[in-house]
Order: sequence, then structure tokens, then C-alpha cells
Amino acid sequence: MNALRSLAVGFGSRPAWRALDSLTGHALIREGLFVAARTLVDRWEPSVQTELNDVFLKKLALFLDRDEIITWRELQSSFAEVNYLQWTVPLRVAVQAPHVHNLLGVGWQHRNLSPNHLGLELLRVGNSLIAEGSFDAGLAALTGAAHRELAGLAAITAIQHVVSRLTPRKARIPERPIVDEFGHRLGDLAVWLADTGHHGAAVHAILLTPLMAGNLDAFQDFGRRILLSSPDPLLGPVQQPIELCLELHRAGYRTQAVELLAAATGVAESDKFQWRRQYENIADHYANFRELHGIGGRGGSGVLAAAGRSLAKFAAPDVFGAAKEISIPLDLGPKPATAVPSEKEAAPAESSVFPKRNVNAWIEEPDGAPRDEFDVCVNIGPDRPGAMGGPFAEPDWGKRDYVDLRVTVSGFGAKVRPAWRTLRLARVGKSEEVRFRIKSSLSGMLTLYVRILLADEMLLIDEHKLTIETEPERQAA
Repeated sequence: MNALRSLAVGFGSRPAWRALDSLTGHALIREGLFVAARTLVDRWEPSVQTELNDVFLKKLALFLDRDEIITWRELQSSFAEVNYLQWTVPLRVAVQAPHVHNLLGVGWQHRNLSPNHLGLELLRVGNSLIAEGSFDAGLAALTGAAHRELAGLAAITAIQHVVSRLTPRKARIPERPIVDEFGHRLGDLAVWLADTGHHGAAVHAILLTPLMAGNLDAFQDFGRRILLSSPDPLLGPVQQPIELCLELHRAGYRTQAVELLAAATGVAESDKFQWRRQYENIADHYANFRELHGIGGRGGSGVLAAAGRSLAKFAAPDVFGAAKEISIPLDLGPKPATAVPSEKEAAPAESSVFPKRNVNAWIEEPDGAPRDEFDVCVNIGPDRPGAMGGPFAEPDWGKRDYVDLRVTVSGFGAKVRPAWRTLRLARVGKSEEVRFRIKSSLSGMLTLYVRILLADEMLLIDEHKLTIETEPERQAA
């Protein structure tokens, strides 16, 4: 038994790392944080918990700032000191809105509250954040509180009232090759989670995939299957919570839609038997979805169904349970020629008053740099002669005079230092430049991606591809 369990958990970092790497590598930071949180909140054997903590921290350190990493570490370190719900819910909330550092206190300061009272406290915090206009954090708190053993139906009702007041943000539908990649990785992760008895996290991974692929029919189908098999769903009829989830998705709140659908089943977080049933009810169908969409990897229906029945073998006793890129009206990503015009584009507004700006990227070779290293410099402003990049996708400025951005550069075959830079951009004018040191021994064409995210929301707003010819004399001897 111990040998089988060790075999099952020994490969834990591989599917977890690959799924996280696939999502964050394509600037799907929110979804990566969500997958990390959902994987970690189920209790693991100490050795596996330590391994997963290390895996996620190493990767997330590339995208989170110091305060956000401290928040993540403190939440994880409190794992052994507070009960299950008081640890898991604040973690899931905090990673969806890492800039709201005081969410850490929701679990810690109220660690002695009963689950019901903790749910009411999360409900109060969520409504307060919504009132302040922090929709992302507020929805994360409300969906975290929506499980039966917390605020339950009261939290779902609060979300229903909030939906009409949300400020929509734009949801990026990735290119088909990217959909295939993360579908493969999330599928492998779901199988491994089920193999080790973590069926709740496996269900979340499966539900996230069709939303990110833009396949709402599949998401609804999965939702119906788990709601119809639920012992006592918090909302009925079945289509009601599904429609609420789709409204959240259309407003650009994808991870909260997944969390809400799982909460609406009425299955307690700790009820690993019911989560196993939910996983089995969608596993075979998910395998067919992957086959239909050409997503490879493990996942024949027989494999997934068998994984759903492996709890008795592997679970520890204390384990808890697109074609081409398109844009929908809620897309903050780069807009291709075939994009559906948004209201902002259809009716020229103040953006047409100011000169258009470019994302400029250029190469510099500092004196004394090793032969296989060079710098990529990036700024936002007037078109710079000879620079790579392209037109900058301006954010929705509202009444703001400036925004804080996070700029990343990445590419296969390249080591980049640092992983990201912060950049404050004024409403008009030119930004300062940020610089990245690139190390690559590739000979020929090197492809890099410059991605720009809103720092406080971790939302991708622009992306540019750079193709650089690595000259032989630049390569290391």
C-alpha cells in the first residue's frame, strides 16, 4: 500500500508544474494561481505538501511581488495551525486577488470561529470589497463563502445581486495551439489529482478547461452532469446556477465562475466521497471532449474512469477532498483584424484625442556582456524607429491618470533576468524603459514574447512577438 501511494505521489510535481507552467507561460496568470490554490488546499501527506509548496513558489515567484509572496507563504505556514476551512478559503480568495493583502487576516483573526460564522465573515468582507469597487477580490470572497458548510445559499444570493453591478473586464480566448497545450496539461493534472484522491481539485481543473477554450456548451454539459447527481444542490433548477456562472464568465470572471459552480453542488469541501462521485460523473465525458477537440495526453475514458475509482488504493486517510485567436466583446488581449468591435471601438471616445502609442522593444549589447547574452529594452510611447513590437492596447482608463503595469519577457530556449519589471504608465506621454537580460545559446531565430499585465489585477492587456536572429558571433564559444 505504501509503495503504491509513494508511486502515485512521487510524480506529483510533474503534472502540477506542467499545468502551472503552461498557464503562466501564456500569461494566463489568474488561472495559474487558481490551479495552484486548488491543488494545494486539499490536505496532502507532509512530504507531498512540501514538494508542491516548493513547485508552486518557484514558479509563482516569477509573477508575484514580494508582498504577494509573503502573503502566500504565510497562508501556507498557517496550514497546521488552523482548521481546514479557515486555511483553505482565505488562500483561494487571496490568490485570486493577491494585491488585497488584508484578506490574510480573514482566516487568521477568525481562526476560532465556527465554519458558519467564518462564512458570515467572508460574506461581510466580500460585500464590503464589492462596495469599494474591488470586484475581483469581492467575488473571490463570496464564491469562497458559497460552500454549504460556510455561508451557502446566502453567498450565492449575494453573487446574484452583484452580477448586474460588475464592471466587465475582457476575457481572452487563447489560440488553438495554446488551448491544446493547457487542455493536455490540465487533463493530466486532473487524472493525477483523482489518482491521489483529490477529486474536488480534479473537478475544478476539468471545469476550467472549456471556459478557457471558449466552449460554453461543454461547460454547461459538465455543470448539468454534476448538479443532477448532487445530493442537495444549493440552487435549483439546475440551469439557474449554470446561467449565473455564465454571466460571471461573460463579465470576465472565469475562475470565480468555476468556483461558484462547484460550490452550487452543495457538496461539503470535506466530503471526499461525494467529490469522487462528481468527478466520475464528468470524467468520461471530459475524455470525449478532449478527443473531440484533439487534445492529447492521458485521458481515454477508461483511464479517467479508473482514476476516479482509485481512492481506496492511493488516498491518505486524512486527504480532503478556437481554431485561431478570437476576441469576444470582453477581450483585453491584443485585437486581431477579425475581432468583434467593442463599444469602445465602435464609438470613438477620448482615446482618439491622444496620440496613439506603441510598445517598443529593441536590443542592446552592453559592453562586457558574455557572448551569448544581450538586453531587450521595452517602453511604451511614440513609435521608435527600428524597434520591434507594435500598437499598444490601451487599458480602460476611466478616471485614472496612471496605471501600474507588469512587463514580462519570455521565450523557449532563453533564460530571462529578471522575470518581470514594474512600469508606471501615465495616461499620456512616454514611459520609462525597462531592461531584461537574455541568455540563449540557440543559433538561428529566437522567438520572445513581451507581455504587459495590469499589475494590481494580473490581467494581460497586450502581447507582442519578437523574432530575433541570433548571430553566430554572439553565441558562446
